[in-house]
Amino acid sequence: MTKLLSIENLTVSFPTDDGLVKAVDGVSLDLNAGETVAVVGESGSGKSVSSMAIMGLHDRKSAEISGEILLNEENGTLDVVKASELTLEKLRGKSVSMIFQDPMSALHPYYSVGEQMAEAWLVHNDGTKDVAIAKAVEMLKLVGIPDAEKRVYEFPHQFSGGMRQRVLIAMALINRPKILIADEPTTALDVTVQLQILNLLKSIQKELQMSIILITHDMGVVAEVADRINVMYGGTLVESGTVKEIFENPLHPYTKALLSAIPIPDPVKEAQREQIVITGDLPSPSNPPTGCVFNTRCWKAQSQCFTEEPLLQRVGKSEVACHFPE
Repeated sequence: MTKLLSIENLTVSFPTDDGLVKAVDGVSLDLNAGETVAVVGESGSGKSVSSMAIMGLHDRKSAEISGEILLNEENGTLDVVKASELTLEKLRGKSVSMIFQDPMSALHPYYSVGEQMAEAWLVHNDGTKDVAIAKAVEMLKLVGIPDAEKRVYEFPHQFSGGMRQRVLIAMALINRPKILIADEPTTALDVTVQLQILNLLKSIQKELQMSIILITHDMGVVAEVADRINVMYGGTLVESGTVKEIFENPLHPYTKALLSAIPIPDPVKEAQREQIVITGDLPSPSNPPTGCVFNTRCWKAQSQCFTEEPLLQRVGKSEVACHFPE
């Protein structure tokens, strides 16, 4: 398979009054052409910080970034970490695009959706505003918005939450990027609309031959659309593997806990399965625990877990950072 993106030992730190805080610590992952890779974890695990680093959105004056984010372009390989701001501006929305997680606030209330989409197209293409509006109409039709020729001139408040999310998807795809980063694309939506958006992403991915990085905390969403999963906790990668392997044979205790939170519609099976409740909170990134980052909440932690940091190791078909994988 063609590798589009390769992240090696990515670390993102921010200076604070308590010193330098690592929000992402040594994360490595790959994305191949045409596949969907999920990055899963609870709030504060470093998912969104990682995705913003891929887009080059962190302020270099307030963030320290190391490692490599290698993007394979037609004219060669680009390291996003070392790229200039001018290069990144040409990259965003063209080669790599992003759907932000809150459809209620991601669109500007003072401009029509067509104006906002046209601006996204004109940044990377030569043409008139009329041509750009026509492109916007085309994309609104692609994401299933009825009467697109009329609605392109309407404002965000005239759209429902689900329709706003479709507009954001259309805007992210207007330049037909090779990679789409979807940051919690269904969080603010009800269950029925969530399924519609997931099915929409799958159909557009196939039509545009696009790769997707799906940022989420919901393993149920992952099961619907992803090919591979990367589980993050406390800014680190704790398990990585195919959807089939991780759902059938989770190795890390944290992954098992995430899977146990997926509701099962069969009440008998729901009552029979193991229920895992994680107590406590994520450790503060300004004061991470010694050893395994999960040791403060792990019910299977042993003495080694409090003194030695586990490294990612291959176990079967997956990789896991655990001294005592299941």
